[in-house]
Amino acid sequence: MISIQLYKKSKEEPLQSNNIIRACGSINYTRFYLANGKMIMIARTLGNFEPILTETDSFIRPNKGNIINQCFIKNFQIVAGAGVIEMHDGYQILVSRRRLQNIKKKLKK
Repeated sequence: MISIQLYKKSKEEPLQSNNIIRACGSINYTRFYLANGKMIMIARTLGNFEPILTETDSFIRPNKGNIINQCFIKNFQIVAGAGVIEMHDGYQILVSRRRLQNIKKKLKK
């Protein structure tokens, strides 16, 4: 488990990695969806958080716009050659073609 220091409303707020369901990038912002149902938006790109989150084995990046916590994956299936990951909160994420084989290997472990 790692702790990420987030700066929100001019105060520092620690965020434990085991509370993060997923992180979604949107231009220059990253939205963190948490296990308690809250969403935190930070003015940094998803690429800034990728090295921090993926240093543990619990986070994977299935496509360019998402980093997800494997602990919150409900279902993984391949439909018509495309991978689809369903999270516990009901959100569905498409796996990019180039990352599909690596994601399948990681999820089999």
